[in-house]
Amino acid sequence: MINNIQYNNLGTVNQNEVIIEDWKGGRFVLSFSYRTLVGISWHKGEKYGKAIIQNYWSATTGKLLNKLEPDKKKRLEREDFDQEVVRMFKQINKR
Repeated sequence: MINNIQYNNLGTVNQNEVIIEDWKGGRFVLSFSYRTLVGISWHKGEKYGKAIIQNYWSATTGKLLNKLEPDKKKRLEREDFDQEVVRMFKQINKR
């Protein structure tokens, strides 16, 4: 069950995040460049997950991606990213 939802602008029009907190202390962060989901992370206690997509767009989106995951080797291709997003949402719902 959701306890709180928060929207944050990270300083520019293309850098935004939505934070969803559940009543059990879990935190889920969706990172957006403009309207495109480019990163997702969650944590609850010791459990943690994170997925960042490769840059298929401009240098502007690349700046946000560098903040989210500086190591470009850890970024996922589109299909893998989409699958990881689905997996993380399922994990959140299991709690």
